[in-house]
Order: sequence, then C-alpha cells, then structure tokens
Amino acid sequence: MHHHSELSDEAFELQFASGVFPASLFIHEAHLRLGFIHIKKYGIEKAIEQVSQQIQQLVTSIGAEDKYHHTVTIAALHILNHYIRKNPEAPFQQLLASEPQLLADFKSILNKHYSESILASPEARHQYFPPDLTSF
Repeated sequence: MHHHSELSDEAFELQFASGVFPASLFIHEAHLRLGFIHIKKYGIEKAIEQVSQQIQQLVTSIGAEDKYHHTVTIAALHILNHYIRKNPEAPFQQLLASEPQLLADFKSILNKHYSESILASPEARHQYFPPDLTSF
C-alpha cells in the first residue's frame, strides 16, 4: 500500500484501531480522514476519545511519543467538525476539495484559535487546552 486512500473507510478505521496501519502513511490527510470517519460515525465527543487514544497508541508503538500533541489533536477534530457541520453530506474527498485550507494551510487555521505560546507549551502536548484566541 502506498497511500491511505487505497483502503475503504471501514478498512482504514479497522487497521488504525487494531494498530496495523503503517505509521509511514499517517500523513496530515490521513489524520483528517481518521477524524472525519470517527466524527461522522460516532460524534465529536467519542471521536475525541477514540482518535486521541489511537494516535497515542501509534506514536507509542513506533517510539515517537514526542510527536503527539494532545491539544492539536483535539483542536483538529473540533476544526474538522466545524467544516463537516457546514457541509454534512459531503464525503471526505469532497470536503477537502471544498475546504482546501484543511490540507494546504492547517497551521493558519490553528493560529486563528491559539496563540503560539499555548501551542508551544510542553503542557499542551499532554493535556488539552481550549482556544485562547477564538472559540471553535
């Protein structure tokens, strides 16, 4: 497999949950897709619980715990949920096409909600901090 899009949503979700999804394919788009699948299927609260847990399991399994950022993970889910609510019938790829900043400039979306001091803090890597600039 060369890209996460080669998997159906069901296979992608199952592989990720069972810890067999290749970490090398977990790019930003795959992160958004995982969130999209979970938000659509389980709602935002359950998505936050499951996605953050599964990403933590992935980074632990590859010895890259320092790559996980809890505040950014949860913020990404809230941001993604906002765009899903704007266009609830759109499949994932259509959502990305209609909201290209999700892929092309996600950092600037985050920066509308968070100051750099929050995002750079070691505490925000391990516990969730709500936005300090603009709510979701």
